[in-house]
Amino acid sequence: MNTKLQQIFDSLETQRNQLFKSLDSLSAEKLNQQPSSGWSINQVIAHLITAERLSILYLHKKIQAINEVENSGLIEELKMIVLIISQRLPFKFKAPKVVVENTKSSTSLQELEQEWTTVRNELKIVL
Repeated sequence: MNTKLQQIFDSLETQRNQLFKSLDSLSAEKLNQQPSSGWSINQVIAHLITAERLSILYLHKKIQAINEVENSGLIEELKMIVLIISQRLPFKFKAPKVVVENTKSSTSLQELEQEWTTVRNELKIVL
């Protein structure tokens, strides 16, 4: 893994570990409590794991055909800028259907942490 990717990966890992440390003292009831207009804490974590797992699958697919890919060009750069900006705006977006369909409905925080560790290790191998 190159140095820049390693720094980003390490930062993500630090944030993930801090998240689980901060949630460790919460009860299972609190972690699974679903507000009237949103997801429970555990559902959000499960969603993040699923999104990361599906991203890894997408990366594998793209890596297999890397020799066939042309340069992305200006339009793709502009799309990326719009995506980055949209993620920083205070708007809510619905999760993609494929992510919702592949997200576990309920599990313990400990199981989620183990699952995310496995997925994160897969990401490290890909990077």
